Amino acid sequence: MTTSISYDDDHNMSTEIMQVLASRNATDQQLQQHVALINISRWQQFNERRNQFHQQLLTYRRQLDFNISHHSNLLDIAISSHYHDLIQLIFNWMIELHRYSAEDLLWQEIVAYHWLIHGLEKLEWIRYYGQLIKYNYSLPSSYLILWQQAYYQQQVYIQRARDLSNDVNRRYQLYQHDDDNYTTATTLSQLKLLQNQIYYQYSGDSSSSTEAEYHSLISAWFSVLTNYQRRVNSVQFQQSLHLESRLHGLKLLAQTSRTTAIALLIVVLIMSPCSFLLVAKFIRRIQKSVVKLVIKSEDLEYEKSRTDDLLYQLLPPSVAEQLKIGRAVHAESFDDATIYISDVVGFTNICHSSTAIQVVYMLNALYTLFDRKIDHHDVYKIETIGDAYMVVSGVPKRMGGRCHAKEIANMALDISSALPNIKVPHMDGRQIKLRIGIHT
Repeated sequence: MTTSISYDDDHNMSTEIMQVLASRNATDQQLQQHVALINISRWQQFNERRNQFHQQLLTYRRQLDFNISHHSNLLDIAISSHYHDLIQLIFNWMIELHRYSAEDLLWQEIVAYHWLIHGLEKLEWIRYYGQLIKYNYSLPSSYLILWQQAYYQQQVYIQRARDLSNDVNRRYQLYQHDDDNYTTATTLSQLKLLQNQIYYQYSGDSSSSTEAEYHSLISAWFSVLTNYQRRVNSVQFQQSLHLESRLHGLKLLAQTSRTTAIALLIVVLIMSPCSFLLVAKFIRRIQKSVVKLVIKSEDLEYEKSRTDDLLYQLLPPSVAEQLKIGRAVHAESFDDATIYISDVVGFTNICHSSTAIQVVYMLNALYTLFDRKIDHHDVYKIETIGDAYMVVSGVPKRMGGRCHAKEIANMALDISSALPNIKVPHMDGRQIKLRIGIHT
């Protein structure tokens, strides 16, 4: 039974190892694939960055395999260090793309100052976690991870500030020559070494070192951290003075430019009053011309609409459209059409008993009714003479199958049905009667 369990464990472990190796091989194949770039000149730069990424990945794999195989307590440090180096590598690539510019951009200095402040903040967090570790020997492992993360983050932030600002990088490097015994690089190396030793002793077997040795190690770490913080604080202070000077210079330049612009404007206003007067006079003339042109255009549109209405009343719409566009209108013959003509019964007697204006009102009311009725039928009004009303169907629009006779007949019935409601306005109770004739 024990042998079977051991065999299953070995089998599961070998399966997991095969899966890890397969994933690594797939990643390597993806990194080696050909990538088509639009800008061919950047092909060499792309290959260099891809090789850097691959080397970082291989280094991490070796560290991971070593720590797992030896059951080392430094596995968390190796993982944190890997991601710190990987993020720093990617950030360096981004800096390469945006660092060099033809203009002197102040925003790079401001952003660098921003990252310096973040780096100092992370250094304070490192000191805080260190104090917790110094006075509390039973903290959970998550605090150790946060401690290590804060260390790597401050390195990333300060490196970003150095990459963005040449002034920050120059001041940071100057401190490497202040003391031959404690350069910045040496201080960082000592800080990392001491922090890793504290992490290993704190997370491992505490019996490997005495309490006095442990507190001595913590004290040495605090001393190195204080020295490093002092240097970074000095760089931050010098950068703030530099930014203040740059901003003051830009402010003076802006004030000088504004003063120069105001002076030029005053000179222009003094030297060219006549030009302004002439321009204003010319603009007023243009405005008056525009107003007159608008009025003339409105009058023209009104007269044009009146002309079109009159033309449509005198001629069929198809003939009127041809005349408007300047085409010659040829005479046509229609072999098949139906004509409607009507007049008022007793119109002469009505005229004798009425004034001229009363006759006009009566005919206007009658013909207004007729015009409304014929709009519902496919017919065309030819003319009205006195009390005579003449309508045709099949002209000028041709209609097959003698449908024009049907249209005229329906129109006549429609008019006849409306006549009982029409009376002579000035003769009480006298009904208007029509005499209607239709011919096809």
